[in-house]
Amino acid sequence: MPLANPWWESDPRERYWVEITSRENLGADLLSPKTGLNGRPTPGYESMMHVQPGDIIFHYWQQPGQEPAIVSFSQAVGTAFSSTITWRPHGKNAARMQPRKSAAWQVPLGGMTDLTDTVTLTDLRSQSTELKQIQDSLATAHGNPIYFPFAWYGRQLRAQQAYLTKFPAAIVKLFPQLQVLGGTPTATTTSPPKDVEPRNRTAGYISNPKIRKAIETQAMKQADELLQQLGYETKDVSANHPYDIHATRGDEELAVEVKGSSGTATTVELTIGEVKKAREPGIGSMLVVVDQIPITTSPVGIETGSGRIRFWPDWDPDPSGYRLQPIRFRYLLEPTP
Repeated sequence: MPLANPWWESDPRERYWVEITSRENLGADLLSPKTGLNGRPTPGYESMMHVQPGDIIFHYWQQPGQEPAIVSFSQAVGTAFSSTITWRPHGKNAARMQPRKSAAWQVPLGGMTDLTDTVTLTDLRSQSTELKQIQDSLATAHGNPIYFPFAWYGRQLRAQQAYLTKFPAAIVKLFPQLQVLGGTPTATTTSPPKDVEPRNRTAGYISNPKIRKAIETQAMKQADELLQQLGYETKDVSANHPYDIHATRGDEELAVEVKGSSGTATTVELTIGEVKKAREPGIGSMLVVVDQIPITTSPVGIETGSGRIRFWPDWDPDPSGYRLQPIRFRYLLEPTP
């Protein structure tokens, strides 16, 4: 069910949203249930259906022992599609509730970038008067509800208790560090559908690239151990080859592609170089996927545990088959007169 008052749709300047979350993998995607526990849609979930490709999503990160802040931004590279999520709500009673699996909305994101200067809750509260004026002005111009990202409890400003809200362009003007639209990187990846398991809250902000690197390192370690158990000698060639591990066993050679995920992987993303190498004659190919990798973050670093490992020998990502699906095209522009 769409939002009742999408007041921004006729204004091309209104391209901003804010994800209010404690998740670890910021920028991987937007992912929310379709309805609340009572089976009814909520504005924080219905907002997912209004995100358009090219929109900017700010990530407001909340962690125990850490001041909440807008720490990064991403760019939507697609619209919402149906997915699944395993989750439980936040709040004082959440700890007693069992995680549940339900239908979800998922929006693919790309180009996640950490802000050089974060916008903390203290920063936002310093502009409380200005933010209230923006809220009142929008309500006067467009009527309610306007799905504002902040609320006042007494006189104290806080983030809304919602997953995704509109982030008016007028707020962006208040904070120079949020004026990112001109410098937003073009997205190079999209997020595949996946089932996201609940994660433990941890303290200390770890940027998404560091978490991705930890996941990749864990996946490479487990893949290397698997190959050695199968009798292969291995060499990490990921730095200068379009695959990750070169494996040999007697006269046999394998180009091994390794993918890692903290969620439950149902798809993997491949570059054109990875596909070409896997289909190259003269050397065998294997795909190794390590998913469900547990992650623990703390002020001193990131720790990963063993994930589930699966592998596909004689791997051939045949473009004529249904399993390899294009998610992006490159168009060669015609010469202009």
